[in-house]
Amino acid sequence: MRPGATITVPEADYAFGAGPLRMRVEEVVGQATHGGERWAELRGHDVRQDGSVDPRERYASVRVDRVTVIA
Repeated sequence: MRPGATITVPEADYAFGAGPLRMRVEEVVGQATHGGERWAELRGHDVRQDGSVDPRERYASVRVDRVTVIA
């Protein structure tokens, strides 16, 4: 995950939100290991189904091994 990438993460593998996460990453704020799994704290913007980007900033903690880079 690098700044500028658009990612998806299944709902069960990120905190906090409902439904799968689709996000354009602006910054990897930090990384940590919890329960033997690597997690990353990301800052970015949601990407809507139509491809437009929500102007509101959001943060999400994601399981690194469950991230799929789509763009």
